[in-house]
Amino acid sequence: MIQYVARRILWILVTLLCISVITFTLVLSAPGDPARALAGARADDLALSQVREQYGLDQPIYIQYARYMRRLLSGDLGYSYAYNRPVAEELADKLRPTALLALSIIVVAVLMGIPLGVFTAQRNQSKIGQAVNIVGLMTISIPAFVFGLLLIYVLGYSLRWFPIGGYGSIGHLVLPTLTVAIPWSVWYANILRTNLLNLAHSDFVRTAHAKGLQKWAVTLRHALPNALAPVLTMVSMDLAALLTGLAIVEYVFNWPGIGWMAVRAALSRDIPVVMATVLLGGLFIGLGNLIADLLVARLDPRVQLDN
Repeated sequence: MIQYVARRILWILVTLLCISVITFTLVLSAPGDPARALAGARADDLALSQVREQYGLDQPIYIQYARYMRRLLSGDLGYSYAYNRPVAEELADKLRPTALLALSIIVVAVLMGIPLGVFTAQRNQSKIGQAVNIVGLMTISIPAFVFGLLLIYVLGYSLRWFPIGGYGSIGHLVLPTLTVAIPWSVWYANILRTNLLNLAHSDFVRTAHAKGLQKWAVTLRHALPNALAPVLTMVSMDLAALLTGLAIVEYVFNWPGIGWMAVRAALSRDIPVVMATVLLGGLFIGLGNLIADLLVARLDPRVQLDN
């Protein structure tokens, strides 16, 4: 186990190195002049040359990359051009709202998705089960920003139950959470339902029925732990992705998260912020994948981790 984890962490570091090279090259090679984005559209040639010299943009890409990596390895994420402050401080301010929204979405999606998946599996042939599946598919089909605007209009504007945007209270958290959690809960429910139906004819389930156990007892005690493994993998990966931010949802609800900060940084060619957010996302996804594999191996004894 320890060797497996160590090897996976090593591969995560290698992956982050590759991501840093690709991202740095793409950002600096993209159309447009980073110095122009920093100095403003009306800056003259003298101002542009001073900006390039100040930020090292007049050097070849490989030299700029080497300088960036040297600072990164010493714990310095750089200085944000657009926000005019250290990147580490800007990330720290955005990480708490991002983590709060991510955890809220995952908790709500799991609490809704698992019971819904069990219910639809038990009522697979009934009209109510089919109706729930149809409504779920309709929910998934709606784009996130459209679904968010619908929630804003109904729950925020018409009924005035929750604030329509902003950050600072539990009420502000409800609408952005439901915007993402409701469709994701349907995804989790569909995966769980499919797994439960596939396990319905397995030997251990038939044996449990032969012992006289009720249908719900067989599902909850025997089939559900085995069917949850793929869902846990999805949840771990989704949580890792959420920690990198949801740009559209953050924009719609004016939520101060990492996702929209990364979009603004890309538009303004703020290289240190772009690099920091991309590397942070890669780190979260790599660790999320590792945690998912460990959870699946713990839950399902048939899964063996290679040493």
